[in-house]
Amino acid sequence: MSALRRLWALREDRPALVYGTLAVLAFFAVYPVLDRWLRGGGVAVPFEYYDWGALSGGVDRWYRGEVVYWKQGDFGYHASYLYLPAYLLAFVPFFELQQTGALTWLPIVENPFDVGAVAWNTFTFGLLWVGLQLVIAECGLRLRLYERALLAWLLLGFQPLLYSVKLGQASSFLAAMFCFAFVAMERGEAGDDRQSRLVSGALTTVGSAMKPFYATSGAHLLRDRDRFTGAVVGGLVLVALSFGVFGVENHLTYLDVLAWGKGWGTDPAPPWLWHAGYYRPLYVLADVSPYLSMAVRALGLLAVIAVSLLARSADADRETFALGLVAIPFFAPQAYTHDYVALLPAVVVLLAVEFARENGRPLLPVLALWLLNVQAYGIKLVVHHLPDGFPAADTLVQATPILQPGLWGNLVLLGLAGYRVAELAPRLPVGEVPAGDADTADAEGATGAAASE
Repeated sequence: MSALRRLWALREDRPALVYGTLAVLAFFAVYPVLDRWLRGGGVAVPFEYYDWGALSGGVDRWYRGEVVYWKQGDFGYHASYLYLPAYLLAFVPFFELQQTGALTWLPIVENPFDVGAVAWNTFTFGLLWVGLQLVIAECGLRLRLYERALLAWLLLGFQPLLYSVKLGQASSFLAAMFCFAFVAMERGEAGDDRQSRLVSGALTTVGSAMKPFYATSGAHLLRDRDRFTGAVVGGLVLVALSFGVFGVENHLTYLDVLAWGKGWGTDPAPPWLWHAGYYRPLYVLADVSPYLSMAVRALGLLAVIAVSLLARSADADRETFALGLVAIPFFAPQAYTHDYVALLPAVVVLLAVEFARENGRPLLPVLALWLLNVQAYGIKLVVHHLPDGFPAADTLVQATPILQPGLWGNLVLLGLAGYRVAELAPRLPVGEVPAGDADTADAEGATGAAASE
């Protein structure tokens, strides 16, 4: 039975889930057409590939023997390549393609630069599409051929992903790495396959080392020594490759890029200074004091680490994996809507977790995903497009810091994943521990008592 048929078969037992999910799927299916209409009206962001310009510009500077990072005085490293030098190697084939001038006959490109951007987007989008299908399969659901095609269209209907494509960003690539890391984790645990566990850790490093604030994605590494070892070895290999190919000077400058930072201790931009990537979940706290929001982030990160460690003896791999991903944009010093793309595998995993529970709430991740989707233009609607004379318009604009749809979507995912992990932690009085985990907790208690005697 296809996934859609299985969903429809639940309409009498779980009507809210079925009709809510279908409504969200319909929204995603219509969104690419809506986006084209909004672009025609000058509302939505066009395909301009600004970030691909920075990525390919780093390759170009490397070819010319220059430092790959470009600093513009008081503007810092804006518009420059910003990541660990080793990642430049991923962009080289697409830069070479645009240098040849090939494929400019395609209707979706206007010049050789567009060729590189479109090729990069196509490759990384395809990786993510394949990765999500593998995640879905690991969670026990096989898609029919037409559902695989539909998945590709629905991905284009996820505004943060479409925005990432318009920029030529690396978000799809990183999310794909997390998909493959999850698949390797599942196969490593199911077959007691140490090699797969090592690969899972290494892929997690590849997916997070490009943007260091993605490090919470490694929460599941705290549960398994092999995955942790794979992550460390993968990081060492990545750094060694980076130094070996790009030398010391580029890495010293990279440290300056990190010090330049992504918003630690700076005053936040309010939502009414809108842009399509705007996301500031802790704006209200940062507006009081940037250091207050920093403290909350630090405590939140410590809580993710603590609950992951406390649940390491329970069967909580999936829950912890999802928790690490959904924590990324919420606790980042400065995240953007395209960082929501990394949450896609987490949403699939949480759906599987909730479906597997007798008292699960699978509609929550579905609604959270929709809220993430409407973050950008939901805010823009309030800030720029309320009709004249709309009641309490000024109040609504001033309330946008707490009305950010993405804030609530992210909170739902973070709260759900965090609760599920805490629920499985034997030492935390949260929820009801399943029988198998209760037995584990009793065994641990007995062992501890025997040791103390």
